[in-house]
Amino acid sequence: MNLSPLRRILPAGIAGSAVIATPACAAVCPKGIGNCPYPGRCMLFSDADGDRLCDFNLTDSGTTAPDVTVSAGDGGSSVAGTIPDAASSVPADPGLAGSTDFLFMSPLLLWAVLFLVINTGLLWFIHSGRTGLPRELNIGTIALSSLFSLAISGIAVFLMTCDLSLGSTGAVVYMLAGTVLATVVWSRGLMTKKTALALLGLTTAFGFVFAAPIMPVYFYGLAAALTDIRTIAPGMAAIVILILLTFVTGRTFCGHICPVGTIQELASRLPGKKYLIQNRTAPQAIRLVVLAGVITGIFYSVNLPAYTGVEAFFSFALTTGFLVFAAILIASVFVYRPFCRFLCPFGAVFAAGTAVGKTCIARTDACIGCRKCEKVCPTGEAGPHERKPECYLCGRCIDVCPVEGALAFTDPVSRDIRK
Repeated sequence: MNLSPLRRILPAGIAGSAVIATPACAAVCPKGIGNCPYPGRCMLFSDADGDRLCDFNLTDSGTTAPDVTVSAGDGGSSVAGTIPDAASSVPADPGLAGSTDFLFMSPLLLWAVLFLVINTGLLWFIHSGRTGLPRELNIGTIALSSLFSLAISGIAVFLMTCDLSLGSTGAVVYMLAGTVLATVVWSRGLMTKKTALALLGLTTAFGFVFAAPIMPVYFYGLAAALTDIRTIAPGMAAIVILILLTFVTGRTFCGHICPVGTIQELASRLPGKKYLIQNRTAPQAIRLVVLAGVITGIFYSVNLPAYTGVEAFFSFALTTGFLVFAAILIASVFVYRPFCRFLCPFGAVFAAGTAVGKTCIARTDACIGCRKCEKVCPTGEAGPHERKPECYLCGRCIDVCPVEGALAFTDPVSRDIRK
């Protein structure tokens, strides 16, 4: 895969994000969480003045941290408590000093150390030849081991330290690094069915452990900040970069890195009668209406994506929102990815980027025209000349293809190879 577009897009994305990331104080939390001084698992957290209070909060920096009522994302509240002072959270026992304790006091450093250890072990395992993957160590196998190591080490560190401040950072790191690594794995032909299933499970676990689905509830905060460019949290700046990356990576994030998408993908693989939506325009039209509703809701301080219950579900908050997303998840057993295709506002944005992007699963000159891929495609986009904006890289087409190499994750110019 030609990665030159990636080298051009990344600097532009970073520069653009830096421009709109002007620190200031916003009036209302984009997630609708009132009096929350430090939502550690929230990607929207921003603290430009260093007072340990979220810049999206109305509380003055000179006041004592108030009781926190954390919203489950659907308007219902869950746990109330007081955020402890920073000094009180540091162990006072001098006997705890040492390298081990230093690692536990620095969760990001501990994450890096565990990542290196696990990655080394996975590379050795791949090189042993017991995985069925190519034994030689190259950019593909290194990207594959790094992708799994990133998720495993992140989950382990969070469970070991219970450091809430790692939540938003971990979500950003996995969102961007995971998307790039998964794209490299696809481009090297190493995203086998077993590999993909394992990654789906890991990403879903990542979403539950971090209680940070990354998407799509943050669309409201991103759009609200862009309509009044006063502040944008680092997590939202990362989302801007991800949107730019979509032109190169396709729907890799939606397919393998977003927990909301991966849990639906796993549900779709459960036994049950599958209903294929013949009219592909209908889901896209409904999603555009939802997108318009979300943008309109900004002007009335209404966060429509929150009512889908995504956050409540991944936080195990037994609220109405939990039941709403549970119903969506049950529906995804029979209808492929209903949330992604009908309700996700980011889906409309990513689809536009993928339609004109640089990569997709395309037919090569080895294709024999058997059309088996078209029959198993759950979104109906496996045709030879489709632009594939709704291809979630499920891999079903490659699994049934009788000719090795007839389908490949490649540049879209090969979409017309059979013309």
